[in-house]
Amino acid sequence: MTTAEWIDIVDGLASAGLRDLTISGGEVFLRSDSLAIARRACIAGIDRVMLVTNATRIVDVVRASMIEMQAEHAGLHLHVSLDGGSAATHDWMRGAGNYDRSMLCMARFRSAGGRIDGIQTVVHKGNVHELGAMARVVADLGAHSQTLFPIAVSYTHLRAHETVLDIVCRLLLEKKKNHTKNTHITKDSS
Repeated sequence: MTTAEWIDIVDGLASAGLRDLTISGGEVFLRSDSLAIARRACIAGIDRVMLVTNATRIVDVVRASMIEMQAEHAGLHLHVSLDGGSAATHDWMRGAGNYDRSMLCMARFRSAGGRIDGIQTVVHKGNVHELGAMARVVADLGAHSQTLFPIAVSYTHLRAHETVLDIVCRLLLEKKKNHTKNTHITKDSS
């Protein structure tokens, strides 16, 4: 969709009385117009506008614009996706080096006057042991919230280091393995 189409949507939501809007992605800053859309939401009267990012794209122009917008609109919030309290755990989900990149970009953003308002975490058996460490990161960032998303399915399909082909091949192999296992059980039980 074009920027103009998104602006029309935002205006319609504001006219309908929407008070709280979350703009996410994937990665919100992959859209070059995400800040323009957020700015319009703030100007249109939406009280709380939240952008969700992995923080690695909060650089240069985005950093300066976001800080300026936070100063102009107290209701503009920035939340960062963090899937572990350590590089090993976070990078298992997001790819090697992403924890350090996220932490560096957040530090630069904060030192330039920006505000991290919250952390968002998908909780699963691979990171539940680090919830305490993640809560300390939230406090260290001066953030006021941590959103936890519980999952009921396997998150192995979301490993950032895999290509689409890797994921498809792995899932097909897992399906074959499960089918073979179930066939073996059926044969033994007859």
